[in-house]
Amino acid sequence: HMAQQIVVAKLRNLRVLLQRHRRQGKPDLDEAIAGLERMEASAGRTRTLHALLGQEGSATALYFRGYRTLLPEPWQMGRRTRRPPTDPVNALLALGYTLLGQQAVSAAEAAGLDPYAGFLHQDVYHRPSLALDLTEEFRAVIDGLVLHVCSHRVLGLDDFRAGGEDERPVVLETEGLKRYIVAYRDRFARPILHPRLRERMPLWRFVHLQAQEIARCVREGDAGYRGCVFR
Repeated sequence: HMAQQIVVAKLRNLRVLLQRHRRQGKPDLDEAIAGLERMEASAGRTRTLHALLGQEGSATALYFRGYRTLLPEPWQMGRRTRRPPTDPVNALLALGYTLLGQQAVSAAEAAGLDPYAGFLHQDVYHRPSLALDLTEEFRAVIDGLVLHVCSHRVLGLDDFRAGGEDERPVVLETEGLKRYIVAYRDRFARPILHPRLRERMPLWRFVHLQAQEIARCVREGDAGYRGCVFR
């Protein structure tokens, strides 16, 4: 149930990101938005973790088909690749998720949780599975950040170079990396209205509150986990 609610919140937030851009006049998002809505409902009805992961994977692939259309020229994104990322957009997404993962480890530990014991992500040696669970609901924030730095010329393609033999295929140069980290910190420091508490607070606190929500469910034996859903 915990894994279900994490995935449902993740898909809702991805859908909200696309809907926000559709309201700003971006075309060709209807199919992805409608598909995410259906898969969000389907994820909530799954009975096994295997089925849930299948729904999540299908939904994420559909989402990125819509997400690619939001990138401004000359930015382009090929197939979603992670290990290693093969183009600048994938590299920015991977870096953002990594920074978020580090923040999630701190949030889990501050809540008294073991960051290596997850619900959605399986236990793998030296992988902070619970921290990865925490990042899922906030992936849309990173995706929005990448659109921002590309659209507002915080970064350009000239901030990247091809990697060498012992490097990743594409490398973000030092000055670009610094600007990206500043943009990341600014995004998570910006106060916004918490959807459930109705209080304005910096976004980094949302991550800590979700860790506390997981801890509450574990300690109380309560299956009613409340995901963080943006509006």
